[in-house]
Amino acid sequence: MTVDFFGNVSRETKNSFMVFEEILEKWNRKINLVSSATINDFRERHVLDSLQLIQFAKTVKGVWLDIGSGGGFPGIPLAIYSKEKYPEFKFNFMDSNSKKCLFLEEVCRKLNIEGNVICDRIEAAPIVSCDYVVSRALAPLDDLLGYSKRHRKFMGKSLFLKGKKFREEILHAKSRWHFSYKVHQSLSHKDGKIVEIDHHKLLNEVEHD
Repeated sequence: MTVDFFGNVSRETKNSFMVFEEILEKWNRKINLVSSATINDFRERHVLDSLQLIQFAKTVKGVWLDIGSGGGFPGIPLAIYSKEKYPEFKFNFMDSNSKKCLFLEEVCRKLNIEGNVICDRIEAAPIVSCDYVVSRALAPLDDLLGYSKRHRKFMGKSLFLKGKKFREEILHAKSRWHFSYKVHQSLSHKDGKIVEIDHHKLLNEVEHD
């Protein structure tokens, strides 16, 4: 699936991104959602960084789960874009911080996103059974694989936005997990990477297969 992220969307979708930015700026004065230094680079640093994940979707339908959603990245930009382009995608936003969940609920309400905000710890929340797990700046890969194992369908896909230490995280995760992965260069930052993961099992599960 190839995507022209900004050049081929409606005025309504562009307006939704502007409204999202306004809501984010308002809430960011009260609670820490994103670094204030990156607000002025909203489109590249946050929206493009998030939207690039959609090009790895295997189909034009399915259930997405944004774990540790916080300020809504990467889930909200994906939901805004998909509302026009891939309306059969369904989105879930999970965070344990009640204030951040209120923020996410306001964004969904004002932008008419039919998203499900789950205010709970990832390891304790009811299983979502999703096709795609996504996350940005939440936890080391080792932990993210555990979260994915809980909520993702076996044939699903995990997409994690990572930085300079992605190789170290992969190496550490291999001490506990058997997984197939691909690493892609980020479109939004020269040091950014996308770690794409399909099948993964704990090593002790592989030994007993």
